[in-house]
Amino acid sequence: MFDRHYTQDSDPYGSQLQGRVAFDRTFDLVSKLRFSRALDVASGVGHFTPRILSLSDEVVCADVSVAALRRDRLAPHRLASSMAEIPFADGSFDCLLCMESLYYLTPQDRERALAEFSRVLKPSGSLVVSVWTQNGIRVITGQPTMEEDELREMLRHHGFSVIRRTTTATALERTGIRSSPRIYGLSLTLAEALPFLRTHVALLASKDSQT
Repeated sequence: MFDRHYTQDSDPYGSQLQGRVAFDRTFDLVSKLRFSRALDVASGVGHFTPRILSLSDEVVCADVSVAALRRDRLAPHRLASSMAEIPFADGSFDCLLCMESLYYLTPQDRERALAEFSRVLKPSGSLVVSVWTQNGIRVITGQPTMEEDELREMLRHHGFSVIRRTTTATALERTGIRSSPRIYGLSLTLAEALPFLRTHVALLASKDSQT
């Protein structure tokens, strides 16, 4: 599925358009840290690759889509792999990034992915995970989202403690209008309203030393 998307469109998930500010704020979570080995799962075409390369001595970018990996010209090490089955030994990395991708998995594979994150991270290793959330607004947008409370509970269940968070507020949230695609009397299409209904949430979590 993902290979087909990336073959038809070099950036099918719109990260270049909607995610630049969100990625900058996510990077701020770890900008003062230094890592020896980092893994970026579901790395896509490598929007975050330049940032993590500046922080880590070694970087591995993994994605299920070979087409996406081929477009990441900066990744020094590329691997076709699912985040639910990471082919590395226990404690292989001191940083792992999972950007805007957990919600593409089934609930069962999300749990498997979090278990894999915990396994391949060293004790006290850093996990950076981000999602788009609808802020509790129940609307069928056709776009994947995950609520922050759900993400935090998954992290806690798998032995992670959240250290810091950052959000990128949408224009709708900043204006205080949160509940309707009818904005200032204008009836918007769902696609036009979507940027107003979602907020980007990024969490920096640490793997508990006992897990």
